[in-house]
Amino acid sequence: MYRYSLTLWISDESLRKSVDLTRDDYLKAIEIDGPEYYNSVSKRSKNPKAITECKVDNSSGVSEIRITLESAVVLNTPNRALKVYSSYLANGALSDLVRYKSLFRGSSTKVESSFNDELSNEALLTLLIRCVFRNTKEDRDLLQSVKDVVKNQYQD
Repeated sequence: MYRYSLTLWISDESLRKSVDLTRDDYLKAIEIDGPEYYNSVSKRSKNPKAITECKVDNSSGVSEIRITLESAVVLNTPNRALKVYSSYLANGALSDLVRYKSLFRGSSTKVESSFNDELSNEALLTLLIRCVFRNTKEDRDLLQSVKDVVKNQYQD
């Protein structure tokens, strides 16, 4: 399981400084309705993801949304994984904050990777297939490690 910490803020700078996302109507949509919708839609995707935490933070004087996102596979651009979430808000409770077809800007950091549970053969095969098709540097490194292990295991 891969965990990411994301921060979103309103893309329009003038709105960012004047709008308080802790207002009740915004807060419920951001912290409760949005994550519930996202998680229900994401369950049916090829790579299920889940928003496990979602809080509005106004401590800096500008409202920011802090999200913890979990994914079964590595996300190269975690912010793109929140498209369903941001679209839900942009077409609903936060529609009045959309400017130039944009609602949020954001940043993300990978927090941790953990495989506490036993990795099933099916999950391992799925992971390896995704590595082959994505072909990023990290994927190539992982595949090379697997090749090395197999080669050492079956070397005569």
